[in-house]
Amino acid sequence: MKGLGVRHTVLLAVLADKPVLIVWGLRDFAFQEPERLRFERVFPRHRTVLLARAGHFIQEEQPDEIRAAVMTWYPSLCRRQ
Repeated sequence: MKGLGVRHTVLLAVLADKPVLIVWGLRDFAFQEPERLRFERVFPRHRTVLLARAGHFIQEEQPDEIRAAVMTWYPSLCRRQ
């Protein structure tokens, strides 16, 4: 990937095929849509949950929604294996 060193590129290649849950605050002032789209491209086996009322500190702003996302995603991941 552009802008990454060799070490980071190798690490991303190792992780790229792993399942990933992306929980994203839509009101984040630091990480916005371009960054989220990049994560989604890097990790093709992703599931994305968008939190409309969360900003940068999603774990403080919407903890129940994060818990629900994990509790839904993780068991579905276990069933596939």
